[in-house]
Amino acid sequence: MKAAIEFLSGMLKDPIPRPRIAAARALGQIGGAEILPMLKLALHDEDDAVRATVGGSIARILNHAKPSPNRAKS
Repeated sequence: MKAAIEFLSGMLKDPIPRPRIAAARALGQIGGAEILPMLKLALHDEDDAVRATVGGSIARILNHAKPSPNRAKS
């Protein structure tokens, strides 16, 4: 998994937006606190679609990190 994360992290720096979008989406699906710093850097991307995807990926990771109210009551 570490190799995949490193590869996707490198894709966030691709000169073409489409691979950066794909990398941000994939990193969001992988999730985990170790991915947040690289996604936060990508929030400053020059492309609107990349920034939107990065924001969605960050939200996905943060939402999965919080316990749902139903789980907390169990």
